[in-house]
Amino acid sequence: MIGLGTQQTIRDAEEFVADRGPLTFPVFWDESGRSWSELGVVGQPTVALFLADGTLVDVWFGSVDRALELLDQA
Repeated sequence: MIGLGTQQTIRDAEEFVADRGPLTFPVFWDESGRSWSELGVVGQPTVALFLADGTLVDVWFGSVDRALELLDQA
């Protein structure tokens, strides 16, 4: 799992991460916003599930529960 920030500023993203304490996954910053545009992200939280080879499986708005369901079916 990774986090991907692209809204507001890099400082806002750093504060978001700092407010949540140590995270167990990396968080990346996309200043261009292209990643969210390519994935069709319109709000948070949005989850994008990829296979290990980079194939996009699904994108949805909401919790990671759907990701867990899909992983259980695999």
